[in-house]
This record gives sequence, C-alpha cells and structure tokens, in this order.
Amino acid sequence: MDATELTRLRRKLLAMREMISDNVGLEVADDGSSDEGGGDLSGNPLDMADIDALYEDDIADEVEQDIIEDQEDELLAIDDALEKIEKGRFGACESCGCAISRSRLESVPQARFCLLCRRVEEE
Repeated sequence: MDATELTRLRRKLLAMREMISDNVGLEVADDGSSDEGGGDLSGNPLDMADIDALYEDDIADEVEQDIIEDQEDELLAIDDALEKIEKGRFGACESCGCAISRSRLESVPQARFCLLCRRVEEE
C-alpha cells in the first residue's frame, strides 16, 4: 500500500474516530442527566403502567449501554489501526499475517483480519 493510500485511510480513521467520540460523549453526557424518578413518592403502590414504564426504561438503559460499549470497542480498534499505520504494520492480518484486501480496508479500515480469518473467527 503506498503512502497516498495510507494517508487517505488514516484521514478516514481519524474522521471515524471523531464521529464516534462525539457520539459516545453525547450518550455518556445524557446518561443519568434525566431527573425522572422510578417510584411514586406519595407512597401509593405502583400500577401496571408504572411497572411497564420502569421495565421499558431499564431495557432502554441496557440497549444504550450496549451501544456505548460497542462504540468504545470501535474506538479501540480505530486507535489500534492508527498505531499500525505509524509503525508500518497496517493492512496485515493479525491471524495469518497475509495482506488484508484493499477493498476490505476501504470499507473497514480498522479491520484486524482478512476475510478468511474473520470467517473462521466468527464460527
């Protein structure tokens, strides 16, 4: 891979990193910023609608946390790819050592594995 392609992919990785960082920052800032309570302070028992709302809030919180964790993992992969560019190891499969195809790196520049090794890993 020549220097021009590496520079272009590095810029793409940096743009992806910025977008995800902004996203994670917004989601973390939103986490817990709501003052909506989960209980009835009057001492009245919760009705089914309250219980359903609490359940839905819990599910939404779990989904949001999963998304944040996925984005944090993506940031780590991007940082790893940027480090590989700096060290001259970018584009090599971490499993077999073969070159990752250019088309794969174009679509997933933070890819750690070639397609064959990725398929094996997923099985």
